[in-house]
Amino acid sequence: MKMKMKVRTLFLVLFFAGILVVTSYVDNNSQQSFDSLSHLSLDGGAVETSADEDEAEQLNMSVKEVHVKTEKRGGYRIEVYEQVNVYRDDKGKVVKKVPTGEYQTLKYKLNEKK
Repeated sequence: MKMKMKVRTLFLVLFFAGILVVTSYVDNNSQQSFDSLSHLSLDGGAVETSADEDEAEQLNMSVKEVHVKTEKRGGYRIEVYEQVNVYRDDKGKVVKKVPTGEYQTLKYKLNEKK
């Protein structure tokens, strides 16, 4: 009777370990296919920033995502956003906006009705 319990326990452990391995493999493959998507070409050349140390100490900086463009390609709607550093003075007025050159893309599957 003990032998059957050991075999059953071993089977259950191997079964759940197999499920974990398969799930990890599938999740890793889906992430790799997402990462391999080509980025949209944008005219975002080199960005240079310079600020006096005194000025930088007095300004509050926050990072914003600014919508650059939206296009439809291959059955998907692709939205492109650029990160922008926004500097505000003590009164909350925007003093300057500095593009970082970092882009984020969102890809949505379009429902095409026939």
